[in-house]
Amino acid sequence: MMKLMIHDLVALLEDIPEHKLERGDVGSVVKCDLPDDLCEVRFGGSYKRGMISITLPDRSLMRLNQAYYGELSPYAPLADHAEYERKRLEKIQAARLEAADMHLPEGLRLHDLLHLVCIQRLTDFAPFGIRHRDSADCSCGCRHYVLLEGKEGADWGVCTNPRSPRAGLLTFEHQGCEFFEYDERLDELFRQPGQKKPQV
Repeated sequence: MMKLMIHDLVALLEDIPEHKLERGDVGSVVKCDLPDDLCEVRFGGSYKRGMISITLPDRSLMRLNQAYYGELSPYAPLADHAEYERKRLEKIQAARLEAADMHLPEGLRLHDLLHLVCIQRLTDFAPFGIRHRDSADCSCGCRHYVLLEGKEGADWGVCTNPRSPRAGLLTFEHQGCEFFEYDERLDELFRQPGQKKPQV
């Protein structure tokens, strides 16, 4: 397992009921190199608990792609922009060659194509990730969920919450995260005749 460092974003791999923490909760490492492979992790507040810091063994945590290291996945933010343009063009060319060899069924709907390219995070609600579905979906009025235009906007959007593991990603409405924030401006909209409020 890769050694955890301070400021790493991590996902919890087990339930800790006494602290109201569940598998899939996301936290940030605040202390590392403690005895017995322990580290201190701070978890943000949720509707079940306040912010909490807890000491945990490395084996109960999984580091997410948003930590600042060179061995990140291609989808993580770039830490080093040296030769960025050259590498970007190489990736585009490689993707075009790969796409030419890929067989896609004829008549594939855009909705299905979006599912093919959508990135899934460990912190998404099951079955997309390992997180229990214990709060609202993105499409239930999250102020950070920006809908796609057209009919795909009924199911798809982009997360604009910098705190979320899905920040900047194409997101299916049911993937979700622990940082849902209801947009109270919708209350006024749904007071108008004929407007139906989404179920949270």
